[in-house]
Amino acid sequence: MNRYLLIILFLPLNSRLLQAQNFSSIKDIEDSLRSSEMLLADGKQEEYMARSNEILESSQKIHYSKGIALASYRIAMALLYQKQTTKSLEYIKISEKEVYTKQNPEQQFNILKVTGLIYSAVNEYDEALKEYRKMLIVSEKIPEAESSNFYKSMSYNNIAVMYGRKQNNDSTLYYYNKARYFLSKLKISNRKTEILKSYLNGNIGEIKYLQHQKDSAKYYLKEALKVVPQNRTGSTIVFPFKYLANIYFDEGDYKNAKISNDSAIIYAEKLNDLTSLKYLYELRFKISEQQKNLPEAQKELKKFVKLKDSINTLEKENIKEPFKHLVQKKNIEIQDGKKYRNTIFYWATLAVGLLLLILTSVFRRKKKLEKENLKNTKVIEAKHHEVENLKVKINEAFEEMVELAKDNNPEFMTRFREIYPEFCNSLLKMYPDINNETLRFCALLKLNFSTKDISEYTFVTPRAVQIRKNRLRKKFNIPSDEDIYLWINEI
Repeated sequence: MNRYLLIILFLPLNSRLLQAQNFSSIKDIEDSLRSSEMLLADGKQEEYMARSNEILESSQKIHYSKGIALASYRIAMALLYQKQTTKSLEYIKISEKEVYTKQNPEQQFNILKVTGLIYSAVNEYDEALKEYRKMLIVSEKIPEAESSNFYKSMSYNNIAVMYGRKQNNDSTLYYYNKARYFLSKLKISNRKTEILKSYLNGNIGEIKYLQHQKDSAKYYLKEALKVVPQNRTGSTIVFPFKYLANIYFDEGDYKNAKISNDSAIIYAEKLNDLTSLKYLYELRFKISEQQKNLPEAQKELKKFVKLKDSINTLEKENIKEPFKHLVQKKNIEIQDGKKYRNTIFYWATLAVGLLLLILTSVFRRKKKLEKENLKNTKVIEAKHHEVENLKVKINEAFEEMVELAKDNNPEFMTRFREIYPEFCNSLLKMYPDINNETLRFCALLKLNFSTKDISEYTFVTPRAVQIRKNRLRKKFNIPSDEDIYLWINEI
């Protein structure tokens, strides 16, 4: 299941279709920036891309940093919609280098957001989370309180989506509630806030659906669709309709499932949202199949297979560059260190050339250092080999322990105490009266078992598990706004 990350940032002043043109002044560029801000959200991808390219070309001619930064960012967003992550990353790099970006927290926020979206598109959810957490830091730098709270709400929404993709429903709901809190602090209601509210309701609706709370899911999904027509965007409509179609299909209400699914397809096609279309065509095939409309089912199956092949091809073509960017990012400190050492080596070599009288001593010292380095390299390699072997053993032990937990095996706690002795000892020291059953429950939380997992493997209802979590909060005095999994992991 895919959740929609919030991608809308700006409020348009007006929208007008222009013929291809170049702008000769900063005023012309500013006017075009304002009038084209929401074209992508309104599903006008071709116009959005054309206008952004015009702005970029004109801004480069007059060296207008703001125009270059914003136009490059917008092109990156449009390319990301088309799953062209490699090209999207190229334009983000252009925007990132601009003086305007370096001086403007809101544009820095945009860059982090798109970078996170790119990582998310290649399933690097942990890296995406890092970018979204940086967004929170940047939002603190925005001086105007209303804007700062809006950006915080957006950041928490995207963080929640990533936890959802990592299938951590408790953390997902926690961060969605944080997003709703900052949204509630906004004093001004406009198109941006309406869209954000729609996204949040839709995302919470999905979580409720995944937790099999279909009535609650319907409520939030329908709330997401209550955004007034002039404030709606294609993406805020596709998402709720898609999950409503799912719910109706699960309930056997194929008529309403088809209505909702067809509505989602209309807007997904308008947005060229390939990922959603792949899912929607597949669901339309299943609906036609259930309605005994075999010719229609075969037609939809062909659409689904064709689109799936296209998406697979796009993903193969575009996955290399984001990973390359990630590697470059992780190695930046190492590269800086190498530059520093190279500088030192240069001056050392120059000194050796000038100080001929100490050449012999320097040469001997150099040889000694080389031997020490070789020795250290061998030691490091040996340690690295030991660490790798230890990682394998730890992973094997961890997997064995998880399987014992899943099988409800009585040996589970014995094995858990062997692997996490400090955790068990700390708990017993903090709470000497803790019983074995509570200790076992804490162990499952330590292993990051979700409410659904614990319910399944301990043969109790999800509600019973949630009640037990609440009792644990009360017993351990865990604040209600703190993630219980984070609290457990800090022990």
